[in-house]
Amino acid sequence: MKNLSGNILKMKYLYIQFLLIISLGATLKAQTPVIDLNFTQIDSGMWLSENPLPDSSVVGDSKVNILKIDPHFYKFELITSSQYGKPNKTAAQWANKFDLNVAFNAGMYNLKNGTTNKGYLKNYKHFNNSVLSNSLNIVMAFNPKDSSDLPFKLFDLSCDSFSLIQNRYNSISQIMRMVDCNGVGLDWSKRAGQKCSMIFISSDIDDNIYIVFVRSPYTHNYMINYLLSLPIKMRCAGYLEGGPETSLYINCNTFNLEKWGSYVSKTYETDKNNSYWTIPNIIGIKKR
Repeated sequence: MKNLSGNILKMKYLYIQFLLIISLGATLKAQTPVIDLNFTQIDSGMWLSENPLPDSSVVGDSKVNILKIDPHFYKFELITSSQYGKPNKTAAQWANKFDLNVAFNAGMYNLKNGTTNKGYLKNYKHFNNSVLSNSLNIVMAFNPKDSSDLPFKLFDLSCDSFSLIQNRYNSISQIMRMVDCNGVGLDWSKRAGQKCSMIFISSDIDDNIYIVFVRSPYTHNYMINYLLSLPIKMRCAGYLEGGPETSLYINCNTFNLEKWGSYVSKTYETDKNNSYWTIPNIIGIKKR
């Protein structure tokens, strides 16, 4: 009888502990903020959001703009000054010249020659940079050779063969990886303390494309963690550009948005840049 009473008391104790754990879990879940991106449709297959980031930056409005694109509605163009002639142009100038709805950086470029992408960059038969970098592991591929392939897709070179990508797509730009093909964020330890304006690109499991722009300076790791905290199953993300060269231009129907960056730790610590800088290489988007 004594053992039975002891067992009953033990079961009651365990049951109470179980209820406390469930209650605590529900409380924590209720206290965890749910990020609502509040996307507004600005055109067919295109949405835009602007939201404050969870933590304030050292300067600026601490807001992030995210452009979501269903690639099936659009044509993608790789436009470079090496192919179409110098001088370099601003994102708005490139967009006006080629009648684009959206224009943004195609990747970081060599500041010494002002033209060449830091990674492989090819548009059909034109090569801006024919050398594949061993340190840049995200590839933006578009203009497929087979119409059954996606119009625009991000690849992770640790998961996909570059030769396969070359065989399938006419336009390719190689950029720095932020999130891999499994949705795992990379640790940017070499630039752990650097804060800057930035623009990067990502995709989800449904192959939607996201262009993410932030003018206020943050670390790369901060923005990677923010991206992965969103209620979106992201797969692959790559860094496009940082600092005052950071450029995003949107002109759809009656909607117009022009965004440019400014701040870079140590080299350009100011939020005073008030215009686009000229850049050599952009990706342009226009309606089909």
